[in-house]
Amino acid sequence: MNDPAVAAFWELAGPPSVTEDHLRAQLSGDGRSVPCVGVLDGTPMSYWEIYRADLDPLARHCPSGRTTPASTCSSATPPTAGAASAPP
Repeated sequence: MNDPAVAAFWELAGPPSVTEDHLRAQLSGDGRSVPCVGVLDGTPMSYWEIYRADLDPLARHCPSGRTTPASTCSSATPPTAGAASAPP
């Protein structure tokens, strides 16, 4: 989350506790956002959120309609980034 390209959108740069607080709030929240971890061959390699786009801070960067479902992804380190893709 401290990579400048990621931090510009996620706004979670800082020590691990910043991301931990973000995840804790989602897990105990009202279900508008669901955190997920992508795993490739047993190794965590990406972080995903499935959320209502119109209620998320990312809506400032990509306009959406009311109740539009969305997902975002942050890949892990360069050796695993792009190593897998979703089926068509």
